[in-house]
Amino acid sequence: MFFNGIKKSFKKVKKDIENLTNSLNSWTSYINGKIEKLEAENKYLEKRISLIENKL
Repeated sequence: MFFNGIKKSFKKVKKDIENLTNSLNSWTSYINGKIEKLEAENKYLEKRISLIENKL
């Protein structure tokens, strides 16, 4: 009986770790998407600045 309690506790901990890992992976994907968007926007703005500077 004691070992069944330990086994259930380990299963719960394992499930909690899996849930946290999935959540972390989701946040990582979200943040990476935001970084890619900002990098693309930065590249676009750098080109615009370069064009404006060349006209001056």
